[in-house]
This record gives sequence, structure tokens and C-alpha cells, in this order.
Amino acid sequence: DIPEDEDGDYDVYARWHADENHSQSVRYTINHENGSDDVDVDQRQNGGKWVKLGTFEFDEGTDGNVVLSHTRNGDDDRACADAVKFVPAGTIDVLDIKRAHYYVWSE
Repeated sequence: DIPEDEDGDYDVYARWHADENHSQSVRYTINHENGSDDVDVDQRQNGGKWVKLGTFEFDEGTDGNVVLSHTRNGDDDRACADAVKFVPAGTIDVLDIKRAHYYVWSE
């Protein structure tokens, strides 16, 4: 949930580790105050970096979220769900946490 009194625009970032076998077409669906938006990324690029998916409006107390989806196309076509972060829009510094690990598994 977005904390109380902190609704507004947020920059949404995703991160994955570098791997030449990651997919070139991974979809992130950002569910926000005004609906949902799909962003397709090439996970063979920018591994180990925070990648901005866009800026979206979120209201306090709502369940804004990001969903990763991918249809595998062969053995060397994998998606990585490493981390997602929400940063109030306009924040200058981007936090880079070295060796941070976040795992979520869902079937």
C-alpha cells in the first residue's frame, strides 16, 4: 500500500541480474490509480541496474502493484523477477543497493 498522505506520482523501476539467456521480451504490467499500463523490456540489456518503467499516479491505501509476465520461447529464454521499487517522482538520487536479493515466487 502507498503510505498515508503520500499519494501522488511515483517513478517505477525494475531490476534483474545480467544474463545472456534472459528474454528480449518481458512484460511488466503496472497497476495504478488510472488503470494499468504494459511496458515491454529486453532483459538482455541493463542487467544489474535499476531500469525506469515509467511514472504513474498512486493513491494512499490502494494496492498499486507491478506484475511480470513472460511466455517462454525455448530453453534460452528466461525472465528474471529480481526487484521493483517505487520512488516519489522528482527524486534526484536513485538508490543502488549492491548485492541485494529479493525473491517472490508464484505459480
